[in-house]
Amino acid sequence: MNGAWLGWTGEYSTKCASLDAIGWSAAAVNILLDITTILLPVPQLLQLNMSLQKKLLLLLMFSVGLL
Repeated sequence: MNGAWLGWTGEYSTKCASLDAIGWSAAAVNILLDITTILLPVPQLLQLNMSLQKKLLLLLMFSVGLL
């Protein structure tokens, strides 16, 4: 934290974090959480007592969240 205030003078030894690495890792975690959230109800939907066509249409409605 001191590097943000004292690093520019050259009197304080500091290292900068890669903003690209932070951004890509945050994006990867968010994508993983999105996919997990979308796939979470699928087993329960497949166990419902209804026709295969209705199950597929229901899964299609839930998959709109991918957009």
